[in-house]
Amino acid sequence: MNDWGKSVLGQYEMGFESVRRGKGVLLVESGGETFCLQPFRGSEKRVGEEAWLLGILESKGHLVDGIVRKAEGEYIARNEYQDPFILKRWHGGEECVSTDEGKLIRGARKLAKLHLDMVNMPEMEVEKNELEEENTLSEKGDFLNGKEDLTSQGTRVINDCLDLFERHNRELRKVQTYLKRRKQKTSFEEMVVNSLPTHMEQAERAAKALKASGYSDLLQEAVSKRSFIHGTYNYHYVYLLDSAEAVVNFSKYAIQVQILDLYEYIRKSLEKNDWNQSLGSKLIEAYNSIKPISDKEYQVLKALLLYPEKYWKQLNSYYNSNKAWIPQRSLEKLELAIRQSTIRDKFADEI
Repeated sequence: MNDWGKSVLGQYEMGFESVRRGKGVLLVESGGETFCLQPFRGSEKRVGEEAWLLGILESKGHLVDGIVRKAEGEYIARNEYQDPFILKRWHGGEECVSTDEGKLIRGARKLAKLHLDMVNMPEMEVEKNELEEENTLSEKGDFLNGKEDLTSQGTRVINDCLDLFERHNRELRKVQTYLKRRKQKTSFEEMVVNSLPTHMEQAERAAKALKASGYSDLLQEAVSKRSFIHGTYNYHYVYLLDSAEAVVNFSKYAIQVQILDLYEYIRKSLEKNDWNQSLGSKLIEAYNSIKPISDKEYQVLKALLLYPEKYWKQLNSYYNSNKAWIPQRSLEKLELAIRQSTIRDKFADEI
């Protein structure tokens, strides 16, 4: 074990029988259980509520990566350089993969079961200073991870997706204006110029569909009922055991309309399967068989799938980067996003 491992593990009130290295983490055994010591990159002001949420899910029988307190009662441990670490339960299992339909269906069913137990959550008492976290705006990443608001209890509430759609549409228009002024264009920029009108039309259509879907009513209902979502639910965070599924990485948890989690899961899965419509329908049905999807939720899901998010992400990355050199990989990602837009659009229309 390296020095930081010794110094950090020594802060916990438990004995460790064995320690082995993982990818950037330490896996340790204690009392017949496995734990994962890993660098902490989340919000230290929200870690207490995340631990509280995971504790509730554990009490309801879900396998999640619950957070262990130190001997002093805190969740964050630090090495000699004051780098933060966190100790979580580790259930093992095989990571769900995007190429296995049966495993992806298990992940969709597990999400529905989680959602059933993430409604009418009790409020957690927090210290006043935990409410002072600044709202943040992500330049990159999925639109689900945009500006954040906090409730009176400190819980993260993702901003209204209508506002995020409008902001992203403004960003697309900024790229269009910028490229009109550029006289010499790279092959990436030429591809954007040729494809942007179609994708802007898709984006505007998605925004109108979301506005008409009843999403605002569902968001108000989610806040009043304290309905939580995972926030970044995808196959990377689902581990399959013989008769159960373990779910990890709840750091982006929030009060939100739960169908957003299903959208995230479907989008990530179908992007890896060239938007296979049969697979997409099976994932929706697997979720619906456990937690029925309402008409309004179907309309929200359709609107979210209509939005050209992967395309927007490539343009957002381009606009906020050094434009003097555009990696070949960026060009390949843009080509893929453009090619998949038609089949994604068709899948969304058929929901």
